[in-house]
Order: sequence, then structure tokens, then C-alpha cells
Amino acid sequence: MIVFAGLIPNSPLLVKRSGKKAEKSLAAISLIEQALEKTHPETLVIISQDAKHFSHTYAVPYAEKFTESLKRLGFISEHVTYPADIELLAKLHTYSRQHHIPLRTVHSDLLDKGCGMALRLLGVQRKKYSIITIGTSDLSIENHVEFGHQLKEVLHSSSRRIGIIVTGSASGEHTSRSIIASLANRSVASLTHGVQASATETETLRRPLGVGYGLLHNFPLQTEIVCDEIFSDQALMSAILFSD
Repeated sequence: MIVFAGLIPNSPLLVKRSGKKAEKSLAAISLIEQALEKTHPETLVIISQDAKHFSHTYAVPYAEKFTESLKRLGFISEHVTYPADIELLAKLHTYSRQHHIPLRTVHSDLLDKGCGMALRLLGVQRKKYSIITIGTSDLSIENHVEFGHQLKEVLHSSSRRIGIIVTGSASGEHTSRSIIASLANRSVASLTHGVQASATETETLRRPLGVGYGLLHNFPLQTEIVCDEIFSDQALMSAILFSD
């Protein structure tokens, strides 16, 4: 069952080696980590636009364990490994085939930088959570919401306690305003407002957030915006969307 859903940024600006850091966002991520721990999750599902990407298909990497290296982003340790939730991955694969959901299983044990960053920032390497990562596609945000709603059938019916982490960042205050406006009531209309104007490499949040909205379909609105920070022209947002 889904017991937690949160939003955190995954910008390399959060861990750069020198100069000023986004201290407000780092403090917010720490608060979200604490809130996540209180729900006692067994599996984390990380939704990231940096994951393996296909135009018309969503991707789920499949492996017994996942490995990442963020040394180039300022972390000292070369590699960190995380156990995968094999049983839940198998259920997602079977369900997507039975119901013709455009979900593609990718046999890879390498985490993308967005997922790896989110896991490091949340201190998951010190905990015993199993991991699943989900990538976005080039389909519309509305399609991403529907995709999340379809996945909810598997994730929320699972006997495991599942935490959802949406991760990404946006560019500029204008983009930030439309996303913040959408968070209060999970408004898809607000989330899609101005999407063409913000469709740049630095906008990696709307589609993962759309999947998150779909996963939380019919969940009570509990949104708490912990931080909304503009840092080096990037919009870094942190929020608790649901906590059991």
C-alpha cells in the first residue's frame, strides 16, 4: 500500500563542491526524509525524468540490485548499491502486459543520475528500503497522470508499505508558479499551464509529478509545500503530498 508521497529536487546544485549551496532546499529534503521514515516504508518508488527514456513508452529498470556512482557530482564514495523489489517489479511487468499499459521493462542495474541523487539526498544508502525506479516518456502530462492511475492498482494493492518519491527541477520563477499552483489540489490544468514554454532540458519535474498525481488519485489532499526556492535560475521545490 502507498503510505507516503513526496517531492524533492535532484539538481546537482544541491551538492556542488564549492560556493553557496541551496541550504533551504537541503533542509527541506531532510524534513521530508524524517516524514518518510515515520511511515515505515519497505519499498521506495522513485519517479524521474532522467531515467531510461522512450518516446511513447514508460520504462522500469529490472535488476536484483541497482548501482549508482555520483562521484562526478561531488560525492566521495565511488558506488552505492540498493536492493530492488523483485516481487513488485514482476507484478508491474505482468499487470502492464495483461492490461496493455505502455510500460517497458529494461534490464539494467545502473541508476540514472536523477534517481541516484534523490536516493543519496534522502540518505537511503543508510536504510533498508528496496527500490523501484520509473521513467517518463514524451507523451502528454495528462497521459502521465493516467499512467500513474493505472499503476496505482498494483502499488496500492501490494502488501508492502510503499513510499513514492517524485524528483526533478524546473527553470525560472514562472514555471515554479504554475507547478506550485497545481500542488494544492493536484490540478492537472495548472501543471500543464505554459508547458511548451518551459519544455527545456532543465525542466524535469512536470511529467514525474503527473505520474505522482495519478498514483494519488482519490487520496486525501494533504499537500505541504516545505520549500520553494529559486537558486541559480533553477526552481527547487520540496513537498509532502501524502503521509499515512
